[in-house]
Amino acid sequence: MLPNNLNTNEVKTSAGVEVEFLYHDKQGQVAIYAIKDENPSQPQRIMFRHEEVGKPGTLGYRRRSNMNISVTKLSEVDSVTPVTGRFNATVDLPEGHSTTRALADLLLAYAVSLLASDGSSTTISFAGNGTAAQVLADGTL
Repeated sequence: MLPNNLNTNEVKTSAGVEVEFLYHDKQGQVAIYAIKDENPSQPQRIMFRHEEVGKPGTLGYRRRSNMNISVTKLSEVDSVTPVTGRFNATVDLPEGHSTTRALADLLLAYAVSLLASDGSSTTISFAGNGTAAQVLADGTL
Protein backbone atom coordinates (compact mmCIF):
# COMPACT_ATOMS: atom_id res chain seq x y z
CA MET A 1 0.00 0.00 0.00
CA LEU A 2 1.33 3.42 -0.90
CA PRO A 3 1.71 6.03 1.83
CA ASN A 4 0.01 9.41 1.54
CA ASN A 5 3.39 11.09 1.00
CA LEU A 6 6.82 9.79 0.04
CA ASN A 7 8.79 11.60 2.73
CA THR A 8 10.67 9.11 4.89
CA ASN A 9 13.68 8.07 2.82
CA GLU A 10 11.65 6.52 -0.02
CA VAL A 11 13.10 8.88 -2.66
CA LYS A 12 16.69 10.09 -2.84
CA THR A 13 18.81 12.07 -5.30
CA SER A 14 21.96 10.63 -6.86
CA ALA A 15 23.85 12.25 -3.93
CA GLY A 16 21.71 10.28 -1.46
CA VAL A 17 19.74 13.33 -0.31
CA GLU A 18 16.13 12.68 0.64
CA VAL A 19 13.50 14.31 -1.57
CA GLU A 20 9.86 14.64 -0.53
CA PHE A 21 7.04 13.82 -2.91
CA LEU A 22 3.50 14.64 -1.87
CA TYR A 23 0.32 12.85 -2.87
CA HIS A 24 -1.04 14.70 -5.89
CA ASP A 25 -3.90 12.74 -7.44
CA LYS A 26 -5.55 9.32 -7.71
CA GLN A 27 -7.69 8.16 -10.59
CA GLY A 28 -8.80 4.53 -10.41
CA GLN A 29 -5.69 2.35 -10.55
CA VAL A 30 -3.32 5.35 -10.94
CA ALA A 31 -1.63 7.24 -8.08
CA ILE A 32 0.43 10.37 -8.76
CA TYR A 33 2.93 12.14 -6.49
CA ALA A 34 4.50 15.58 -7.06
CA ILE A 35 7.74 16.89 -5.60
CA LYS A 36 7.28 19.15 -2.58
CA ASP A 37 7.64 22.90 -3.29
CA GLU A 38 7.60 22.24 -7.02
CA ASN A 39 8.43 24.90 -9.58
CA PRO A 40 5.27 24.83 -11.79
CA SER A 41 7.34 25.20 -14.98
CA GLN A 42 9.53 22.23 -13.98
CA PRO A 43 7.18 19.50 -12.72
CA GLN A 44 8.51 16.30 -11.20
CA ARG A 45 6.12 13.36 -10.89
CA ILE A 46 6.11 9.77 -9.72
CA MET A 47 3.18 7.75 -11.00
CA PHE A 48 2.11 4.19 -10.19
CA ARG A 49 -0.36 2.38 -12.43
CA HIS A 50 -1.90 -1.11 -12.39
CA GLU A 51 -3.52 -2.85 -15.33
CA GLU A 52 -5.17 -6.23 -15.23
CA VAL A 53 -5.45 -8.41 -18.32
CA GLY A 54 -7.60 -11.51 -18.56
CA LYS A 55 -10.19 -12.88 -16.17
CA PRO A 56 -9.29 -13.03 -12.45
CA GLY A 57 -9.06 -16.59 -11.19
CA THR A 58 -7.99 -18.01 -14.57
CA LEU A 59 -4.53 -19.13 -15.64
CA GLY A 60 -4.38 -16.41 -18.30
CA TYR A 61 -4.89 -13.60 -15.77
CA ARG A 62 -1.98 -11.11 -15.68
CA ARG A 63 -1.26 -7.92 -13.77
CA ARG A 64 1.04 -5.21 -15.09
CA SER A 65 2.24 -2.69 -12.52
CA ASN A 66 4.15 0.34 -13.76
CA MET A 67 6.18 3.06 -12.07
CA ASN A 68 6.86 6.17 -14.14
CA ILE A 69 9.15 8.97 -12.96
CA SER A 70 9.27 12.19 -14.99
CA VAL A 71 11.50 15.16 -14.22
CA THR A 72 11.45 18.47 -16.08
CA LYS A 73 14.52 20.70 -15.74
CA LEU A 74 16.02 23.57 -17.68
CA SER A 75 18.30 22.56 -20.54
CA GLU A 76 21.99 22.27 -19.68
CA VAL A 77 22.75 23.86 -23.08
CA ASP A 78 20.81 27.13 -22.96
CA SER A 79 19.43 27.22 -19.36
CA VAL A 80 16.06 28.35 -20.78
CA THR A 81 14.38 25.45 -22.57
CA PRO A 82 12.48 23.02 -20.32
CA VAL A 83 13.43 19.39 -21.05
CA THR A 84 11.86 16.25 -19.59
CA GLY A 85 13.45 12.90 -18.82
CA ARG A 86 11.48 9.77 -17.93
CA PHE A 87 12.14 6.43 -16.28
CA ASN A 88 9.67 3.54 -16.56
CA ALA A 89 9.68 0.21 -14.79
CA THR A 90 7.03 -2.44 -15.37
CA VAL A 91 6.44 -5.69 -13.53
CA ASP A 92 4.31 -8.03 -15.65
CA LEU A 93 3.16 -11.05 -13.65
CA PRO A 94 1.17 -14.19 -14.46
CA GLU A 95 -1.18 -13.79 -11.48
CA GLY A 96 -3.22 -16.79 -12.58
CA HIS A 97 -0.16 -18.99 -12.09
CA SER A 98 1.07 -17.47 -8.81
CA THR A 99 0.22 -18.09 -5.19
CA THR A 100 3.06 -16.04 -3.66
CA ARG A 101 5.15 -12.93 -4.39
CA ALA A 102 8.26 -15.02 -5.13
CA LEU A 103 8.47 -14.18 -8.85
CA ALA A 104 7.83 -10.46 -8.27
CA ASP A 105 10.40 -10.37 -5.46
CA LEU A 106 13.02 -12.04 -7.67
CA LEU A 107 12.41 -9.66 -10.58
CA LEU A 108 12.62 -6.62 -8.31
CA ALA A 109 15.79 -7.88 -6.59
CA TYR A 110 17.47 -8.37 -9.99
CA ALA A 111 16.44 -4.88 -11.12
CA VAL A 112 17.49 -3.10 -7.91
CA SER A 113 20.85 -4.87 -7.75
CA LEU A 114 21.61 -4.16 -11.42
CA LEU A 115 20.65 -0.49 -11.09
CA ALA A 116 22.31 0.20 -7.73
CA SER A 117 25.41 -2.02 -7.65
CA ASP A 118 28.42 -2.29 -9.93
CA GLY A 119 28.99 -5.94 -9.05
CA SER A 120 32.31 -5.41 -7.28
CA SER A 121 30.62 -4.34 -4.06
CA THR A 122 27.64 -5.27 -1.95
CA THR A 123 27.01 -1.58 -1.27
CA ILE A 124 23.92 -0.01 -2.84
CA SER A 125 24.67 3.32 -4.53
CA PHE A 126 22.36 6.17 -5.57
CA ALA A 127 25.05 7.73 -7.77
CA GLY A 128 23.91 6.02 -10.98
CA ASN A 129 27.04 3.87 -11.23
CA GLY A 130 25.34 0.48 -11.07
CA THR A 131 25.91 -1.78 -14.07
CA ALA A 132 22.42 -1.30 -15.57
CA ALA A 133 22.25 2.36 -14.49
CA GLN A 134 25.32 3.13 -16.58
CA VAL A 135 23.92 1.29 -19.59
CA LEU A 136 20.60 3.18 -19.33
CA ALA A 137 22.16 6.61 -18.68
CA ASP A 138 24.89 6.37 -21.31
CA GLY A 139 22.96 4.48 -24.02
CA THR A 140 25.68 1.83 -24.27
CA LEU A 141 25.61 -1.96 -24.32
